[in-house]
Amino acid sequence: VANDANASRSQVQRFIRLTELLPEVQKKVDSKEIAFSPAVELSYLTHDEQKQFLDAMDYSQNTPSLSQAQRLKKFSQEGKCSLDAMCAIMSEEKKGDLGRVTLKSDVLKKYVDSDLYLNVPKKKDGKLVEQLYLGIAAGLAMVFATVVSFFFQQKFGNFTLPFFIVLVISYMIKDRIKELSRYYFAHRIGSRFFDNKAEILLKEQRIGTIKEGMDFIKISKVPDDVRRVRYSKRMMEVENRVTDEKVMLYRKALHIDREKLNRLTPYETTGINDIIRFNVNSFLQKMDNPIIDMLNMNEQGMVETIPCDKIYFLNVVLQLRYENELTLRRFRVALTRNGIQYIEEVK
Repeated sequence: VANDANASRSQVQRFIRLTELLPEVQKKVDSKEIAFSPAVELSYLTHDEQKQFLDAMDYSQNTPSLSQAQRLKKFSQEGKCSLDAMCAIMSEEKKGDLGRVTLKSDVLKKYVDSDLYLNVPKKKDGKLVEQLYLGIAAGLAMVFATVVSFFFQQKFGNFTLPFFIVLVISYMIKDRIKELSRYYFAHRIGSRFFDNKAEILLKEQRIGTIKEGMDFIKISKVPDDVRRVRYSKRMMEVENRVTDEKVMLYRKALHIDREKLNRLTPYETTGINDIIRFNVNSFLQKMDNPIIDMLNMNEQGMVETIPCDKIYFLNVVLQLRYENELTLRRFRVALTRNGIQYIEEVK
């Protein structure tokens, strides 16, 4: 291999050592955040020690020099490579860093937080209405149980076996009526209210509101324009026969007072970034193996087995409304059990 690569044998061995690094450390080597020579020394650390090294590197906000990496390797061989020792070594001042002031991101954020970050404390939306509906559900169930009790009390009298049996059955039915009424009212609330709401604060002053809601809906309830975007430009004809898609509806209503925003910040605000995070871990846990074997007939007419990627697609359609403007955008997320493979916008 060394001869083919026109390199020395020791150099090839050093490259092979990099395979002992954790993927997270290898990424930092690929991005030049950690130099090649220190990375070779770090490869002698155990995987647990490499995880602690990443924490120490984040704590110190420094990249390791060759001498620091060599000392970490020595500490590891002597069984002294603790997190505290790593933090102490990584926090040492290097010769090239004399006179330079380094501020950690969390320290900087404390000073810019009041102008660049919005505070959004959340609370449940429609709580009063929800309690009112739940009270009505309990009242309806109690009315049923009371009417049945009075009716059969007059018919069978007090302290009789038939009256006792009727009381038990009526209370059983009462609980079912209560639960069904709660279920019905909960769906009525869900269509008009959101799961939670929040005030948008800047310097402890309210500049707007935000409401969020999440629910599963039938595909027949999806608006026509959203459905047209979803089923446009299918990857293959078989998608035409897919009729049992699970649809998750995420709603967000956002209002910002522009005049208050301009008064509270000395900077010119050209826009606000709204980040939506969607956790796909629950999907990945239920997926098949990322590689499956498929039978294929080759050009000679022989059946052969070829490995194929097992890919799942998650379609995201964004419907954005601002005053009288409506914008629709569609994204396709490709997933395997190993994680997200790619995200593309479908024009």
